[in-house]
Amino acid sequence: MLLAAQPAAEPLIAPGHFAVEVMSGLIEATPWDDVHRAWVLSEGSLRYADAVYVAAAERHATALLTADARIERSGAPLTCTIVTSARAPTAVVEEE
Repeated sequence: MLLAAQPAAEPLIAPGHFAVEVMSGLIEATPWDDVHRAWVLSEGSLRYADAVYVAAAERHATALLTADARIERSGAPLTCTIVTSARAPTAVVEEE
């Protein structure tokens, strides 16, 4: 409803993943089965945007490679393997 109140001449911008982030019914190139599965996964503690990636991995019967360890720890009923990449240690600079 907020968008409807904007003047028609006012340009609207959004990042490329806008549709996923707001759980829009206009998600382009995402199969409806993935949208539904992501919704089920997000009913717990998994973010919807992350759940879309999980749903795609499940549909393809493959592992999901991610740097976000929270996905595996979410407690969501995942049916794919989550491979969490190790992050490079942050350099510590000591001041003299």
